[in-house]
Amino acid sequence: MVLPVLFEGEVKAVIELSTFRTFSDTHLTFLDQLTESIGIVLNTIEANTRTEDLLQQSQSLAGELQSQQDELKKTNEQLEQQARSLRESEDLLKSQQEELRQTNEELQDKAALLARQKAEVEAKNREVEEARWEMEEKAEQLALTSKYKSEFLANMSHELRTPLNSMLILSRQLAENADENLHPKQVQFAETIHSSGSDLLSLINDILDLSKIESGMMGIEVSDVSIDDVTEQLERSFHQLAQDKNIEFFVERGEELDPIVTTDDKRLQQILMNLLSNAFKFTERGNVVLRIDSCGQRRKVLSRIAESSGREVIAFSVSDTGIGIPAEKQRIIFEAFQQADGTTSRKYGGTGLGLSISREIARLLGGEIRVTSVPGEGSTFTLFLPREYVPARAVATPVAPQAQRKTDGAGLDAGRNIQYRDALLLTMRR
Repeated sequence: MVLPVLFEGEVKAVIELSTFRTFSDTHLTFLDQLTESIGIVLNTIEANTRTEDLLQQSQSLAGELQSQQDELKKTNEQLEQQARSLRESEDLLKSQQEELRQTNEELQDKAALLARQKAEVEAKNREVEEARWEMEEKAEQLALTSKYKSEFLANMSHELRTPLNSMLILSRQLAENADENLHPKQVQFAETIHSSGSDLLSLINDILDLSKIESGMMGIEVSDVSIDDVTEQLERSFHQLAQDKNIEFFVERGEELDPIVTTDDKRLQQILMNLLSNAFKFTERGNVVLRIDSCGQRRKVLSRIAESSGREVIAFSVSDTGIGIPAEKQRIIFEAFQQADGTTSRKYGGTGLGLSISREIARLLGGEIRVTSVPGEGSTFTLFLPREYVPARAVATPVAPQAQRKTDGAGLDAGRNIQYRDALLLTMRR
């Protein structure tokens, strides 16, 4: 008997069987059903292989970007060294000018020496200009590389979503088994495919969000947000999950809390949803508490936020009675693809991107996230957010080098070169 293994009308393999006895109708029915499952498995293996290839390509691009960053750092160090040499030349020039004022007898010798030193300074200026132009060119290349990476991730996420959405819809229909023509094992397979596809779709969305943050393309839409609306949405989202896991879920509010906060409603919901999802995931018994309270400007840990915004600071705290986080891992959990349970046999799933994205979104909103935890007793993640959003201050752009050369001529003094250097370094850090 020769059986084709099909998936969506495409032949994936051929199975040839032989027997010393005649195949019965039961055998034939079983083998027909078996080939469908084998076709699904083979197609899943091919999809996983393509995903691994794309991941390797992404890692290769990340390595190239790191190499370019290292080259830019070396160029920056060379510029700083040249600036130090320029300052030393300036100090020497001032000393010689003072000696010229003290004695007229050495006037001609000092004048000749001054002319030579002036030529040296001009040569240094030209070197600094050339180094600065090289740094600007490398900065443009780095920005272009980051743009290409973001466009690649956006395009790939779109290309992956299209077949993935089809797979999710079809697997859900198979899992529902409306015609009741599938065996329980086949329904289980369909549910597994749907669950894995949902996890993959979430990962694609997280990677795209992280790429938008890194490239500065994530926009902030500020509006007046009602805290009551936020808490009601969160209660609706996690009420059923709390009942399923037999965990108590409480939402508490401070007595003096203002009912309105000016921020991005969507991004605030995204951060709190992630913190609550983690709390429920790592909590098997006990409770999860969301507390919203005003912190004012009294706490030292809020000095940076209060100073930058000049406004009241609100704390959104998510506490649980879960597994907790060791002290040595409380810092790395905010890095991409890092988790407190990072072993190969870890019990809890996830990609480790949620906290990293939440931390960066909190910074875009002018706040920050802090964590306190005791292993075995639970954790508390707190989002500190200014009650009124204030955009980040713009960084001053240095004077265009060509215009400066027109006004200063060949005798550009060392002090202005130092200002150029500082302004350029500030721009590069931005």
